[in-house]
Amino acid sequence: MTGLLLVLAAWAAAAPVKEPAADPDLLSWLENGSSPMVEWWSADADSKAADFLGALPGRERLRQRLGELMRAGSIEGIEVRGERLFVLRRSSGDLQPKLFVHDPGEETPLLALDVDAISPDGTWALDWWSPSLDGALLAYGLTDLRVGESVVRVRDVDSAVDLPDRIPRAPAAGAAWLADRTGFFYGRLPKPGSVPEAELDYHRRIYFHLLGTDPLDDPLVFGGGRPKEEWPEARMSPDGRYLLVTVRQGSRRSELYVSDLRAKSTDFVTIVAGADALFEGKFGGDTLYILTNEDAPRGRIAATDFRKPFKVLGLRPKARAWKRPNWREVVPEGPLAIAGFEPVEGGVVVHSLERGISRLSVYDLEGTGLREIALPGSGSVRALAGRPRSDAFYVVHESFFAPTALLRCAAGGSAASVVSAVAPSWRPGAFEAREESFLDRDGKAVTVWLASRKGLRRDRNAPAMVLAPGAGAAAPVPFFAPHLAAWFEKGGLLAVPVSEKAVDLEDAARWLVAKEFTRPERLAAVGTGLGGLAAGWAAVRAPEVFRAAALSSPWTDLLGLGRMSPGARWVRDYDVRGPDGLPLRLAEMSPLHQVEQGVPYPAFLISAGTWDQEVHPSQSRKLAARLQACTSSGKPVLLRVRARAGRERGRPLDVVLDELADRYAFLLRELGVQ
Repeated sequence: MTGLLLVLAAWAAAAPVKEPAADPDLLSWLENGSSPMVEWWSADADSKAADFLGALPGRERLRQRLGELMRAGSIEGIEVRGERLFVLRRSSGDLQPKLFVHDPGEETPLLALDVDAISPDGTWALDWWSPSLDGALLAYGLTDLRVGESVVRVRDVDSAVDLPDRIPRAPAAGAAWLADRTGFFYGRLPKPGSVPEAELDYHRRIYFHLLGTDPLDDPLVFGGGRPKEEWPEARMSPDGRYLLVTVRQGSRRSELYVSDLRAKSTDFVTIVAGADALFEGKFGGDTLYILTNEDAPRGRIAATDFRKPFKVLGLRPKARAWKRPNWREVVPEGPLAIAGFEPVEGGVVVHSLERGISRLSVYDLEGTGLREIALPGSGSVRALAGRPRSDAFYVVHESFFAPTALLRCAAGGSAASVVSAVAPSWRPGAFEAREESFLDRDGKAVTVWLASRKGLRRDRNAPAMVLAPGAGAAAPVPFFAPHLAAWFEKGGLLAVPVSEKAVDLEDAARWLVAKEFTRPERLAAVGTGLGGLAAGWAAVRAPEVFRAAALSSPWTDLLGLGRMSPGARWVRDYDVRGPDGLPLRLAEMSPLHQVEQGVPYPAFLISAGTWDQEVHPSQSRKLAARLQACTSSGKPVLLRVRARAGRERGRPLDVVLDELADRYAFLLRELGVQ
């Protein structure tokens, strides 16, 4: 959800939109997924869509090809604990990714967690994982895809044997371990009956679990009496002394609280609260480093020492003054947006973005830029992990046609070495990616990345999809998705604008047409989550530009957001003001409320997961129902509501392949590709 405020404000500042149907209760009956009527309607819509898609010529051959491409696998996460490097990776034939441990001096990594062995039928899916500070134990979450319930388990890493502990109601719980491994702090939702049923996805609190004890007796540590919409997360300092709680208040505000576990009192001390900005903290010894966009839209990094407060300006002459006297600036705001950072020995590694391309730079503790780490080509840093007392750190890097690679870097060096890499399942030399740009409505250049097979001609005939990135300009763009090769092999073109504006998605589509890459009859808008909101809005607002739209778990109804759990977590984001300081009309930003009777809309394929932890499936149901009732084009409006599926987490490979086969078969059919 990061960047949502910028997205909405940019939309409202765009060209005037049609007068919306500003009914806050529009199709509200579809929000109650447990009612017999909604269950029948949803099942009927899904069945019709499944029949339509299953009958498309070549769909099964396409799914087989996608399976071959997805054998390339992926590296999906890394963590460093003590001397151990944990790597989550998916290989050929894996329903779920496996967690491996790399020990110093050992050539063969240790298999620590294989969810396929726990659940061969794919009933359970990996939700999250968190090793202890020394890497000896592992807390992890499994989601039961039959009921959407997430349960914490604990495993001895070396023996790969689970301990008896089980903690229910803990999606994305995380685990902040004590240094002695006797227990951990974690996030948990309320048990049924303790709050009204409509609030079971809220009231997340931080608890402490002592290994071997009944989780029903776990003491509440943080969050009692706080607003139900907040989402607290716990993180432990590498030495086990400080517990940091980050309280997320929507996508544009957060607060930080710290408890010194060695002090006489373990009460939490407020680091920052009440500010209209984002704050992310990481420890380096007794120093907390904080990335924030407060007074710095592109981000800057501060530091605060718990033993000896800093002076206001610190030691660097040009450091900016802070509102808080015990903070000092370590990395100033620069021309590039900061996407992440990692404290290392003697400094900070900063991940920033330049036209969607990842850059890694090393700064010393006084904010002086020391060097840039050379990465293998124009691509994206998808994960960054290290330790404050080590010069070494690890990076997961990828690009459109360079598969995911795990790199080892040194803060004192300038180059990265490859630890392991995913082998491509196609010939990378057959494809190409290039960077282009167009002028937006304010006359500013917008970068757009294009990817296709080599030698694609500008003859207005390429089937093209414009993809809305989920976090706009705040996310790296050149990503690795092996399934895209199936699209390129059919002559398809992918366009990804590096922008937080939905109107830039529409303008990128118009630019593709003007430059004769394609034409509206061969053009589709595609997006997931927040990207689905942008793609859906563009397709509804400019139906003459697109032939089709494919949306996965999209946000579609902003007026009813607070009624659809867990949407109330994001309501705070929608207190958006225009240039005149007046509230903007949410209906103008809501795809559902922009749909009008009798308009010839494009073909739509809208899909949702039953157990999506961020976007309620009713968001998809409502847009599909509205379009089906209003469109005059005669083009199909299809809705798939998949069981055994969330969105990012908890999707076995067979579910992923089914969804991809549906999407590509639908797009190829609608864009006229044989």
